[in-house]
Amino acid sequence: MYATSLLDDMGIKYLQGGNAGFFLWVDLSAWMPPDDGVKSVFERQCVLAQKFVDGGVFLQPVEEHGREGWWRMMFTMERRVVKEGLERVGRVLGG
Repeated sequence: MYATSLLDDMGIKYLQGGNAGFFLWVDLSAWMPPDDGVKSVFERQCVLAQKFVDGGVFLQPVEEHGREGWWRMMFTMERRVVKEGLERVGRVLGG
């Protein structure tokens, strides 16, 4: 799949083996702000979510899905749009 090959190139882990839906679960825990004992997991995810918004892409954090550091990434756009979105994700993550 196109999106997973780009994620592989970027070193982003994702849940493999899905067979339905129009999204992937991606593991962005390595890029979340460190646990400083002050911010909750939700707050730390919001910090990263805001960085994505500032970088021109929206990803749904897992606060309503149950796994810390995992995000829902939609891939139901044209290939060029998916590529641009993942390039923006890469820029936000420093890649």
